[in-house]
Amino acid sequence: MVDHEASIALIAKSAAFLAANHLQGAATSGSVHLGLTDSTGTLVAVLSASTSRTRATILRYATSCIIPGGFARLEAALVAELPPNVSTLVMHVDVATGEAGPDGSDGWTSTGGAKPDYSYVVRDTRVHKSTYSQKRFRDDVALDHAEGLTVHELAALNGLPRIWDAGMVRWVKPVAAAVALRTVTPDSLDLAA
Repeated sequence: MVDHEASIALIAKSAAFLAANHLQGAATSGSVHLGLTDSTGTLVAVLSASTSRTRATILRYATSCIIPGGFARLEAALVAELPPNVSTLVMHVDVATGEAGPDGSDGWTSTGGAKPDYSYVVRDTRVHKSTYSQKRFRDDVALDHAEGLTVHELAALNGLPRIWDAGMVRWVKPVAAAVALRTVTPDSLDLAA
């Protein structure tokens, strides 16, 4: 049984944890947040995911220390919480930082990728490029705007540098494979176990 107050506390803690331990920061669209704690109750790993009708997308996984099997434990907990209509797990791994993602032996399969893309840097934080459109530059009084400029030129006018990634690899895993490989239950997620 999930403790609602504990879940709300984990959401707040996971955002701060991911901001401190994940290159991309917190997962703002995550609807599921799971964590591992050490024997003192300190949060040491977080997995954030979003769910749709038929799939769960892992948005972030981060640790503050080396945790053998940490991802598998949190993946098992995620699968245990999914409704029966969810048939697929999905994650996108940044080519530059994801160390190539899973090796395939655990049921994950690479299904392609995305070309390198960029974000803007706003107050030391990556912000997806879709946040800044012609309309945003025109309507946001905090931003400078000049007619006839491209979005790239408007970003430069506002001192918003671009930072590029190296592309992404998409990995998928059938939930049935995740269930078959599950070795822990959600009740046995703390590291002392």
